[in-house]
Amino acid sequence: MTLAPATTLRQARDRYLAEAGLSTDTYDDDWVDVKLGPVPLRLPNTAARKRVLPLHDLHHALTGYRADILGEAEIGAWELGSGLGRHAIGYALDLMNLAWSLWVAPRRVWQGFVRGRRSGNFYRETLPLDPAVLDHDVDAVRERLEIPSEPVTGTARDALALAGWYGLALVVGALTLPLLPVMLGLGLWGQAQSRAATPSRA
Repeated sequence: MTLAPATTLRQARDRYLAEAGLSTDTYDDDWVDVKLGPVPLRLPNTAARKRVLPLHDLHHALTGYRADILGEAEIGAWELGSGLGRHAIGYALDLMNLAWSLWVAPRRVWQGFVRGRRSGNFYRETLPLDPAVLDHDVDAVRERLEIPSEPVTGTARDALALAGWYGLALVVGALTLPLLPVMLGLGLWGQAQSRAATPSRA
């Protein structure tokens, strides 16, 4: 995502959301619809997720990672690398992403993780986040958080760290696997409800 000079963080976030067909209006919804490729899933939008989602979207705007399936793999690896503080729900969601994405896009996940290891993020800031930060220049925020703009060369320590996270990701993935049929059923039900609510054309 290429941004014009003097773009604010708010503008960068809103552009990212608009390009993905999303908006801040859904932050307080009770359910969230996601797609794993063509597979529709539905998850409860818990209070913990509602706290981290606005920060997660700001991270997308700062890093340039898209809202598609591979972009979520990259941002998940980046957040694990940069640290999620006390946000357990963030660890759970990012580890579930890591469990499959390292096989599908290993280079992008590796680069996202290594970049994250050299970055700060909003999960480690004092919360709630000062709303004034949204009106700061996005490049200035990137500089303050020390987010690398260029590809980063990883080290053996980075590889060991990612291996440790991946081992934990496999455990989390195994624990959540039995929930997939439930999430799929809810996702299909949500699609059916959306189609029923859409007026048919004459």
